[in-house]
Amino acid sequence: MPSEVTITLRGGNPSTQYSVAFLQGMVNRMLTSFHKYGHVKDAIDAGVDCLASAQQRVRKYYETGNTEYLMDAANYLMMEYMFPSHQRAHFDAESRSPGRTLRSGRITDKHAEDL
Repeated sequence: MPSEVTITLRGGNPSTQYSVAFLQGMVNRMLTSFHKYGHVKDAIDAGVDCLASAQQRVRKYYETGNTEYLMDAANYLMMEYMFPSHQRAHFDAESRSPGRTLRSGRITDKHAEDL
């Protein structure tokens, strides 16, 4: 039934830097959605706003604490990646990180010493 996610580690990256359960949950939900609603492209063609849908699920996570909403949000972001709505969408692995936002609201640089 659901596909299995396989992770390939390069350069000895530790498995503590990702969650296989989260990735598998994303895949499981996408496959369930396929059987309920059809192809992802059909949703895009029907006008689904992936970014707004992801934001809606993040808000639901804040309201409920249900981590399933995080998987759903990630899936909508993946759909945006697959079928970008931004006219200048591109992938640039060299891009500078915008940093991290701390709980205090302060934005840090990407380096751990800034935390």
